[in-house]
Amino acid sequence: MRIGIDVQTTLGQKSGFGFYVKNLVEHLEKIDTKNEYVLIAPEGQRDFNTFQRFFWDQFSFPKKAKQAKVDILHQPCFSAPLFYSGKIVLTIHDLISHYFPQNMPTGSRLYFSKWMPLTYNRAEKIIAISHNTKKDIMSLLKIPEEKIVVIHSAVGDEFRPIENKEKIQEVKAKYKTGEKFILDVGTLEPRKNLPFLVRAYHLALQEGKINHNLVLTGKKGWYYESLFDLIKELKLEDRVILPGYVPDEDLPALYNAADLFCFPSLYEGFGFPPLEALSCGTPVIAADNSSIQEILEKAPLLDAPGPGYPCRGIRGIDIVSAEPRHPGKGNQLDLYSTPTFGITPSKSNCVDPWNEELRRSQTLSPKKLPLLDAPGPGYRGARGGDEPFY
Repeated sequence: MRIGIDVQTTLGQKSGFGFYVKNLVEHLEKIDTKNEYVLIAPEGQRDFNTFQRFFWDQFSFPKKAKQAKVDILHQPCFSAPLFYSGKIVLTIHDLISHYFPQNMPTGSRLYFSKWMPLTYNRAEKIIAISHNTKKDIMSLLKIPEEKIVVIHSAVGDEFRPIENKEKIQEVKAKYKTGEKFILDVGTLEPRKNLPFLVRAYHLALQEGKINHNLVLTGKKGWYYESLFDLIKELKLEDRVILPGYVPDEDLPALYNAADLFCFPSLYEGFGFPPLEALSCGTPVIAADNSSIQEILEKAPLLDAPGPGYPCRGIRGIDIVSAEPRHPGKGNQLDLYSTPTFGITPSKSNCVDPWNEELRRSQTLSPKKLPLLDAPGPGYRGARGGDEPFY
């Protein structure tokens, strides 16, 4: 069976979408020898604006899939092509546009909050990357539960503790982090709630609780300017480091080098960065909301920051200043070393429902479509079986 997957998000500067797709296709190729995967990407274009995204989703991507004669089309990030006649599997990561429309320009807001949901019913099966996302899909979009399957994402095995001290020092020097620093990873945009983190950090500095720098990595997103203005207002230009987008090869070492990872995001469909930090052995303080509480249920230090109340962030920042970087047994920052969603690529999530159905019948009716399962980034079977999920 030929399965076409949109891999456009793996090009250019990857966000959570790109990491999801990158790890998905890498591990499918390792564990599946029965099906053929057709990776479909645009020629020459790397990062898309909203109009380019619309044109790719609705016209170029399905056209290439049709030319490739795929049996199933998997759209792992964005809108399902409405006029594509074949079978479609769709992954929905979050419903950010419904909760934070004010954080998006008009064109992007209309695309994400109106157009994309309109296309979701075109899919035979929908993959939600967390139970929180599934709940949002059902409550906000009124899509029936039986059409949705939850497949948690997971981190890749490159995110692990690094014992090579020279490598740690190299990444500190490259990004000018300073010897001690607190880290956040993610696009610089309002939903990430970074002004809260900057204010909490500023208070901790004023109270003499820490002598760390604050490192905020990530490309500039929508309406990032107010964050930069706040850093200038608080005169933190020498303490808040903004290295921009950090490439894949440097991220594990940067997590390892940090003394603390802070993730005050107001909403996440899944939330890779805190899980990646935990996998590297770095203590985490994260917002207690959306999917974050689902993914980090075993993390001992959870906080619930709001937009205008920085004092709550002081508790965890105060603790990290008094604790060693790699704590031993019994230490209050001794986070679990094998996160729930840490992954080793071995077996698939389930038996091959598509092939099983094809053995029973030459034709698949959408009304009798078998339940699909899909590995997330990193990938390990949660339910056993040695065959792929399609």
